[in-house]
Amino acid sequence: MKLQHLAVGASAGATAHATLQFNEGLNAVSVVDSTTGEGLYDLVGHLVYGARVHRDSNPYSARIGYVDISSSLGRYRLERHSQQVDRGTFVEPRLTVAALDGQPARAETTRELLAGISPEVAARLFVLRSSGDAQLAWLLSEELATELHQLERRSPYETTSTYKVGDDLFAERDALSHQIEMLLSDKRRSSEAMETALRELQRESQEVEQRLEEHRRELGNVLSQLAELETQLRYRELSEFVEREADEAHHADQQPALADLDEQIAKWRRTLAELEARDAAVRHRLSQLHPDESSPLLPLADQRACVSIARRLVADLDSEVARYARPTDSQACLCQHTHARLHPLVDTLAQQVDKLAHLVEQYEAAVEVEQLKSEAEHLARSQTALRGTIDQLLDRRQSRLRTSRVRKTESLELPEDLQKLLAELDRRRSELNAKVVEGERHLADLAARGERIRRDRTELLNDSSLARLREQLESVNRRLESGNVETSRSVRSVAPWRASDILAKLTDGRLREIRLSDHGRAATVVNRTGHVVHQADVNDVDRRLVCLSLQLAAVAGTAEWGLELPLVVADPFAELPSAEASILTLVLHDWARAGHQVLLVTASQTVVDRLRSLGQPIMNLETAARQPLPVEPVQLAEPTLAIHEADSFALDLEDSIGRFRVLGDDTASLFAEIDIHTLAELLAADAEQVSHSLDRTGISVEVVDLWQTHVTMLVYVPNLSLAEVQLLTGGGIQNLSQLATADADELYDAIHQYLESPRGIRHRGLRSYLNRDSVRTWIADAERYRHRWENTPHASRGTRRSSMGAGSPRRRKLNGRNGSTTRNGKRRASGNQAKKRNRPLRFRLSRTSPVVDAPSVGPKTAKRLGKLGIRTVVDLLEADPEATAEALDTRHITAEKIVAWQHQSQLMCRVPELLARDAQVLVGCGFTTPEGIASAEAADLYEFAKSYTATAEGTRVLRGSDPPDLERATKWVYWAENRRTLEAA
Repeated sequence: MKLQHLAVGASAGATAHATLQFNEGLNAVSVVDSTTGEGLYDLVGHLVYGARVHRDSNPYSARIGYVDISSSLGRYRLERHSQQVDRGTFVEPRLTVAALDGQPARAETTRELLAGISPEVAARLFVLRSSGDAQLAWLLSEELATELHQLERRSPYETTSTYKVGDDLFAERDALSHQIEMLLSDKRRSSEAMETALRELQRESQEVEQRLEEHRRELGNVLSQLAELETQLRYRELSEFVEREADEAHHADQQPALADLDEQIAKWRRTLAELEARDAAVRHRLSQLHPDESSPLLPLADQRACVSIARRLVADLDSEVARYARPTDSQACLCQHTHARLHPLVDTLAQQVDKLAHLVEQYEAAVEVEQLKSEAEHLARSQTALRGTIDQLLDRRQSRLRTSRVRKTESLELPEDLQKLLAELDRRRSELNAKVVEGERHLADLAARGERIRRDRTELLNDSSLARLREQLESVNRRLESGNVETSRSVRSVAPWRASDILAKLTDGRLREIRLSDHGRAATVVNRTGHVVHQADVNDVDRRLVCLSLQLAAVAGTAEWGLELPLVVADPFAELPSAEASILTLVLHDWARAGHQVLLVTASQTVVDRLRSLGQPIMNLETAARQPLPVEPVQLAEPTLAIHEADSFALDLEDSIGRFRVLGDDTASLFAEIDIHTLAELLAADAEQVSHSLDRTGISVEVVDLWQTHVTMLVYVPNLSLAEVQLLTGGGIQNLSQLATADADELYDAIHQYLESPRGIRHRGLRSYLNRDSVRTWIADAERYRHRWENTPHASRGTRRSSMGAGSPRRRKLNGRNGSTTRNGKRRASGNQAKKRNRPLRFRLSRTSPVVDAPSVGPKTAKRLGKLGIRTVVDLLEADPEATAEALDTRHITAEKIVAWQHQSQLMCRVPELLARDAQVLVGCGFTTPEGIASAEAADLYEFAKSYTATAEGTRVLRGSDPPDLERATKWVYWAENRRTLEAA
């Protein structure tokens, strides 16, 4: 049974219809929401299989419509009306069947169309929607097993019709299919064994690498200890030698100073001894004097009194002498009388004089005592000061002596039994060296074994016997489809689909096998590592995938038994993550290509975009033409790779970048971080800047250029899918103009060469659909829309890739028709190249540019720098590297790396036309200023760059791009000569 037309009424009783036309392969219908989708596949399921998919829904709100089908019994129209029929336990819309080819419809027609299978089973089996536990239990139930067993016994191939010649071809086709399945099964088992061996080798390699790393680490420690001990020994020897030399010099330098200090100390000690002797004499004299406790002023008063009395006595004596002297003429003798009068005066005077002398002696003694006391105090102070001076000199002398002793006692402490330790370390070093050499040899052996297994697996996949069987099968199918063979069986393409194979595809190899247990009523799953997971332990997503795999395998089994019913896919993608949903889309696409008719109804834009990337036309229920179709047989065209009824473009410039899912589900978010939201913005962006800003491994400038080429072809060339564009670029086509002027035969041969190359392995599934007519169609479509592309700014896209790949023979051959030549055979430059040559030099970075535009600074690093206030290039140039590295607190961002960033940014600000990769390579080679680059020779620059890019760091900088050549180095010198100042940037 095949679906031909579907007419859908807007509501019960409506006369207007939206009509859809179906082909024999995949028919994708896009709906606005899940409710609309439920109504559509409920209508198709009810019409085709006789049972409602949503029996619990309101029957009065069900859509009305009809579907035209073709089968071996004839062509019929199945229609659902607005009238309701009471089935006892439920109410549903009334169904009718009418013949379209003159054959009368009977009551048994619906049952005959289903080959006797019950409508309830058909509705649940051939409508792919719910994949929950209830559906899984039903797929493993006895009810379905009984139905399928009965279907197998009454296979439509067991008819009473007479033998026809074409039946041998069917038998041959089935035999070839069985051989292919068995061969694939053997290859699958061998591949799984090889995969297990590779995993075991990988595990063993990791263990060996871990042990090797430990040995290398231990060896490094031993070498460090040996180096440290040897350094200590050398230091000790040098220290001893230096000390000997220094001691002699120090001794010579210290002796004069010590002698001078000793002389000063001796002198001051002599002076101190003299002072001490004088102090002893003074104290002895004081002890002899025993001075009066009275003040020396008292004897002074007595002296004055004595002097006064003595003066009076002297006056009296003088008067007496004068009186006796006047009568000089007298002859009388006065001596008798004089003695009596003068003698008392003289005695008294003598006494006073003695007393006065005694008082003077007392006074002198008192004065002497005071002087001695003052002198004693002065001597005590002098002795104290002198002792301090002597102590200071002694301290200085002791300090010098201590310095000498410290220099002599400072020595390096070395371990005891040094020679034994050195011998032990040397022995350990030899052992570790041997272990490292053995580990590296073992690792090399494991790598060689792994390479042999991978080579064997590659040869296993490229087995010529499998290709020969497939060619034979294709030959048989072509003979059956040619219509020149009389047969009693319908022509169909049978491709064995096992549940385990389907599950392996849906999980991308994570789950590889389904095993039935409990007499087929339960399922267990074997994962990639060989572990068995029971049904109760499988997570929800994997359980849904197991359910989908079992259902598709059951439908494939009914097809092998001759029951070819269309598969209605009722949007099961909402229950799955985006990755699994995308894989399911591919599986359904392959299912349809295997000869099954599929009606896919979805409200998921992701699924629609994925189908469009595969070249699948999408029908939209809302925009379908609302007019009744005449009931006439429809001549279905054979599906080809890129032939459609009307021109349709897979992409539009205003489409979101998320539709071009080159980075998976994160495409939109990752491109949004670099401010690219639409396909037009991707085409307008600089490939170098996009590669640098994305900062992802494997995304080089060439990869971004390839993306832009793919988008350009999908936007401006109609009826192309992404897979077809990849074939074209693999065959050497780089832009629309080149495709429009290509030779069909040469392009066809180039694509076939690409499919035979290792790069084309992933597209070999398209080889059976590729023919020269499809290539001519692509060229014609490109020629028709060439003017549309050439009038846009994107017309120069691809020039860079074409020049980069001009050395390829295939591309030279394809490029031979493009571009003109002069009379002497030289290539004439295109207008774009001439404009590019004549345009002024431009600077790709300025001081006011955002810091994310600086070389080596990606979006994540720019966010970290922004938190520190570094938002522009000038902020980065003025930042302190050490303080910035400490503030960032990120292990891989050091002060040295920030200095390199500053040099790279300065070069791009001052040197025109310099790319970020150029700046990174130049700084990595040690050229940090434009002046240094301008003064260098291009050949020297090239040699430096060649050596740097051969290192691991240089490889990371290139990101998969080609290393700079001599021509590029020459441009660096020329650009540096046209430099500007940093202030002008």
